[in-house]
Amino acid sequence: MWKLIQCSSNVHNTFRHTILQQCRSTRPTYYNNIRKAFFHAPSKTRVSKCAPKIIPIGLSLAGGAFVNVMISRNKVLCEPKTRMAGYRTVSDKNLRFDWAKFWTYLRPHIWYFIAAIAGALVVAVLNIQIPQVMGGLINILAKFTESKDSLQFMNEIKPTAFKLIGMYIAQSVFTFFYITMLSNLGEKIAYCMKTDLFSSILDQDIAFFDKNRTGEIITRLTSDIQDFKSSFKQTVSGGLRAATQILGCSVSLVMISPEMTFVTLLCVPSVIAVGTIFGSLLRVTSRRAQAQNDKTTAVADEAVSNIRTVRAFAMEDQEKELFNAEAEKGMSLSQNLGVGIGLFQAGTNLFINGMVLSTLYMGGYLLSTNKLSAGEVMAYLMASQTIQRSLAQVSLLFGSVIRGVAAGSRIFEYINMQPTMPLKGGKIIPDGLLKGDIMFKNVTFAYPTRRQQVSLTAGYWYYK
Repeated sequence: MWKLIQCSSNVHNTFRHTILQQCRSTRPTYYNNIRKAFFHAPSKTRVSKCAPKIIPIGLSLAGGAFVNVMISRNKVLCEPKTRMAGYRTVSDKNLRFDWAKFWTYLRPHIWYFIAAIAGALVVAVLNIQIPQVMGGLINILAKFTESKDSLQFMNEIKPTAFKLIGMYIAQSVFTFFYITMLSNLGEKIAYCMKTDLFSSILDQDIAFFDKNRTGEIITRLTSDIQDFKSSFKQTVSGGLRAATQILGCSVSLVMISPEMTFVTLLCVPSVIAVGTIFGSLLRVTSRRAQAQNDKTTAVADEAVSNIRTVRAFAMEDQEKELFNAEAEKGMSLSQNLGVGIGLFQAGTNLFINGMVLSTLYMGGYLLSTNKLSAGEVMAYLMASQTIQRSLAQVSLLFGSVIRGVAAGSRIFEYINMQPTMPLKGGKIIPDGLLKGDIMFKNVTFAYPTRRQQVSLTAGYWYYK
């Protein structure tokens, strides 16, 4: 409440206007009393008592002049004229992900995890085998481009076609299987983490709630849990499948054509280095944007939670301006992040399209020299496209992993936090030793977040 009064710059505010009017009306009376006491005193006592009166009169004049200057300037001694001056931004750079704690949540549901991994691996192996089977199908089609024997064509293409259809059906079934298993696993882990987090928050000391804003605590229960759950699902499903496909398809490319594979892989290290540097810059921008969004949420949360105070002191316009300013900063940072992501995706697409063009060029050259068949060129092209999609998916998963690890670190920070005063347990005083006398001796009290402001000092108090 005092921050709202102190930081108000509206001179039409009724409460503030009344205080200023009272201060201005009492100043002339105050100065007249001092003048009469000093100049109209008896001559005998004036000289004898002049020296002792100099110190209090000087202090009074100095204090009055200070109040006069402060009120005339109509300014308050605070750094920025906003109640967000004391806002504390919590940095998660020093937080570490508690893998041992995470294992305690994963271990009861380990079979769901193993089933999800098995399904994802089967899908990845099928994605590796499909281009090779498709290459054999293309060779059959190329063989009968000039021949008109339809019966022989159907006899030769049936086994390959049925094999490809079976692989597509198996791919669909195992995709449904591992996504279902992973969804159940993620929801069970998120439920256990959410309940433990809420229980830990309720067990904390009152100083914890004085130190941390309500919006930040609620963010741990909602946004951080959701981010961690989504990142976990994407990492296990997409990350594992993409890594398997990259390794398997790379082996397939070497087996089909070592020359084309060598030329294609020459530019990969430089692209990875550039992507790593650019990704680190995007992570910094993402953290800044997230911190600013949390600050904007804190502004709205405090204004809505204290709406009666805001309404009582006519601070609606100031709260709107403050929220708009913080939201504008968040918008600017998010726009910069969007531009960076756009540049990153544009570079990724350029690299992928360049690989496709180089594959077609080199494949056509080797096809013209009879070093490769049409089916092998098609299989190589499909395998390279699988690698390209997997690399693009890994680049997207990289940001998701960073966000999930950060969210998990913040969650485990609250879960592992132990209160200084437990709510249960302690010592039991026997009935014979329990007395109603209370004695305070050399007791001081200050809030943990304002230790320099001592609220209670008791030298010796005794109550019966």
